[in-house]
Amino acid sequence: MSFGDFLHRLGHAYPGKVPALAVRMDEKERVLQNKLNPNMETHHMNEDNIELMLDIIPDGNFLAAQFFARKGNGIVIHLIETGSSDMELLDCFIRAVNELGEFGAEFQRDFADGRITGREFERIVKESDEAIAAILELRERIGQMVAEKR
Repeated sequence: MSFGDFLHRLGHAYPGKVPALAVRMDEKERVLQNKLNPNMETHHMNEDNIELMLDIIPDGNFLAAQFFARKGNGIVIHLIETGSSDMELLDCFIRAVNELGEFGAEFQRDFADGRITGREFERIVKESDEAIAAILELRERIGQMVAEKR
């Protein structure tokens, strides 16, 4: 997937889709539609448009970081500022378990016929990256608890 395709998907996934995003970005809807169209040769998102869009979209910067990390065969984890309450730690643990379950379910679905296609592998990579990131976040939260007690 290209960065243009990523921006297109991200813009269309925004609550209220492109019309609502255009209002938030103080942009004409049709102009933003064209800028987000990866096949449009006359309109392009510039650096300021992209930065504003990623700041407006919930987790936009994180999603962009994930996009680039995947292109480089890496992963991104959310960093936390300081410590965790018991409830936040429990939520993080449950999220890690759920992500691992989603990875397992994706692998089971894709390998049900005894082979893995390229598209199936992309989905497996996505789910495994999400599981790994959730486990690493959990590990970081637990580590911060240990550091706080010293």
